[in-house]
Amino acid sequence: MLGQIANFCPVISRNSIVKNSTSLAGIWQEIRRHYGFQSTGAHFLDFVDIALGPEERPEDLFQRLVAFIDDNLLKKDGGISHHNTDIEEDEELSPSLENLVVLVWLQLLHGPPQAGQTTLRDRAQIQNISVYKT
Repeated sequence: MLGQIANFCPVISRNSIVKNSTSLAGIWQEIRRHYGFQSTGAHFLDFVDIALGPEERPEDLFQRLVAFIDDNLLKKDGGISHHNTDIEEDEELSPSLENLVVLVWLQLLHGPPQAGQTTLRDRAQIQNISVYKT
């Protein structure tokens, strides 16, 4: 199996994958390190640079936003601490964070809401439900 992974990643030394790897997570970290998209606290700042591409569909933009957030959730063995405390278990995507992604997505598509644009009726309709629905 490691040989197959190495075949699909010719830019990484075959020995790094076949002989030196101890887990799939380790291989993934090596690939991330090589391409410069290793998860770091500073990488999260790139979220503000996400925008709708010229030929991109709105759904594709949404998927990129969700993938970015998923990729930046804190992992137990990720080497990133929170408030100087090590992470004890992998972070999960919360409903509040999903709602925030939807809000950012809508702002990227339509611009920030204007004052008074959200009516009391709109707010009443979503008062007891999550904004994000599948």
